[in-house]
Amino acid sequence: MEIHGMCGSRLYRTWMNMKRRCYSEIEVGYVNYGERGITVCDEWRYSFVSFMRWALANGYTDKLEIDRINVNGNYEPSNCRFVTSAQNLTNRRKHKHGITSKYKGVSKNKNRKTYRAMIAGKHIGQFFTEIGAARAYDNKAKELYGDFALLNFPIKTA
Repeated sequence: MEIHGMCGSRLYRTWMNMKRRCYSEIEVGYVNYGERGITVCDEWRYSFVSFMRWALANGYTDKLEIDRINVNGNYEPSNCRFVTSAQNLTNRRKHKHGITSKYKGVSKNKNRKTYRAMIAGKHIGQFFTEIGAARAYDNKAKELYGDFALLNFPIKTA
């Protein structure tokens, strides 16, 4: 049994909530985590001290949230980071219902035969082409979220 004196801390609650989402079928978030096969690596699942050491060495503060870089990947050191709440909101699975474009943040206006770009519920503009709307979305996403922006046309680095 580990003795760490952190049971009342925000970091300990983060660790417990991460495990609940993945393993407790009565947890509200289980459908989006455990039911989809998302797990916590054994190193963290069975040792808060191991998770705490990783967190403190990787930028954890009480103002940040844990984020999985690949939203379909597991909770493990190579797939996790600490980010602000706003940054965490940008890293979401793409939902397929009601989508009228293959690009994130773009929908087709049937009546006007144009494409509408939106981000975070705010209108960016109307465009004659789907790609034009997608590029406008990317520009606004970069402005708002910087390196955490999820882009339609990611910048390739060598």
